[in-house]
Amino acid sequence: YMNQVVLHIAIIFIPGIIWATLISNYSSGTKPTKFRFILNSFLSGAFIYITLDSIARLLGFDYHVSLLDNISDSISTDILLASILAVIFSIIWLAIKTHKCIDSIFQFIKCTQRDTYDDEWLGFFDRFKKERVGFVHIRDFSKQLTYAGYVLSYSSRNEASKKIIMRDVIIYNFEGTTIYES
Repeated sequence: YMNQVVLHIAIIFIPGIIWATLISNYSSGTKPTKFRFILNSFLSGAFIYITLDSIARLLGFDYHVSLLDNISDSISTDILLASILAVIFSIIWLAIKTHKCIDSIFQFIKCTQRDTYDDEWLGFFDRFKKERVGFVHIRDFSKQLTYAGYVLSYSSRNEASKKIIMRDVIIYNFEGTTIYES
């Protein structure tokens, strides 16, 4: 009996590890602790198997996830289907997280006033990208220079130093004299 419980738990972890690994590798932000990764793997694996069974029932298939009963010959089919579902769900979750959908819904229904971005740098450039505005003026107060040009790309929040790649750049000093023009 104990071996079956351990096997059930191991099988639950397979799609959960796929989901948690994809989320951990492709989402911005801090990486989860080992405990959090293991917890996320187990919970998402259980969620995937329950969802797989529910989908099969809703679509009227004569299919039942064998993990929910006893270990059987169809367990490899369950693992394969759950693993495919894990990839699909992780892509959907990454899209929801990347586009700040949950934060936007909470702001829309006035549940929170918190900005969707913890990092003002990333928040500015993400809003900037959505509005399709390309020309910026950036002031460097330490060098007393203003950089004007079109933003091509920018660094993410994970990078220690923030970087911008621009084109058609004009550099002015604070008196308005053009120093450089590309």
